[in-house]
Amino acid sequence: LAAHEVLEYLLYFSIPRRDTNPLAHRLIQHFGGFCQVLDASEEELMQVQGIGPASARLLHSFRDVARFYQIQKHKEHPVQLRNAEMCCEYIRPLFSDPKREEFYMIAMNDDYVPLKEIYIASGIPNRVQFDTHKLLRDAVASQCTCVVLAHNHPSGLAAASNADLLATQAIILALGQVGIDVLDHVILTPTDWFSMAEHGRVPQYNRPTAVCRPCHLADGTGEAQTNQALNAPQAQSKPGMSRGRKAAGFALNHTKQIKNAAP
Repeated sequence: LAAHEVLEYLLYFSIPRRDTNPLAHRLIQHFGGFCQVLDASEEELMQVQGIGPASARLLHSFRDVARFYQIQKHKEHPVQLRNAEMCCEYIRPLFSDPKREEFYMIAMNDDYVPLKEIYIASGIPNRVQFDTHKLLRDAVASQCTCVVLAHNHPSGLAAASNADLLATQAIILALGQVGIDVLDHVILTPTDWFSMAEHGRVPQYNRPTAVCRPCHLADGTGEAQTNQALNAPQAQSKPGMSRGRKAAGFALNHTKQIKNAAP
């Protein structure tokens, strides 16, 4: 089916016994594409001639129904998240608003099977603020042994910035003190994703010494600058995540050995 034919089919349920072909083409022309039509708000949809409240509500809810299906499918058929691609496939449906930056934590057991998806925070399009102490409480309550962190970049830049690296290190330090490992931090865009573990950007936590060994920042600065930033009160209580350059991530290089990794 072509994009306009799918819209025709959907519009039939709100506008029966009428030719919806011209309206479907008008929607695609107005918003620029099929996905943009479904991403539009009800108010934006109703700006197109021929779209009333019922049609706007139907089109706007279709993406949420598809998203709910993906989330329920993962819950009813849990799988091991063995690599970065599987992590991103699992996590992507959780992001409900493509225009808003959101932060999640996937709590998992020793077999890397998800136990719970924990919503942490949302924010303006280039920054998310979150409370490390709340994140720690939620992780402990889930009874997980390891987690994967994830946030999105609505602008389309898939890479880790210095703020992302500092925030990741602060979380690793907090969770490490209660025996929870951070396996990866993935950054998603509408069409791409980036794995910090794959690119060697996940700091290593030394449990006997309770010290987190930082990786180098994107601008080449080293451990002293990273530790200084982490010791600042704001960085400890509400680390931020912001933009990075375009990149792509593939295989997930866990800090633990993946169990039963054979296909």
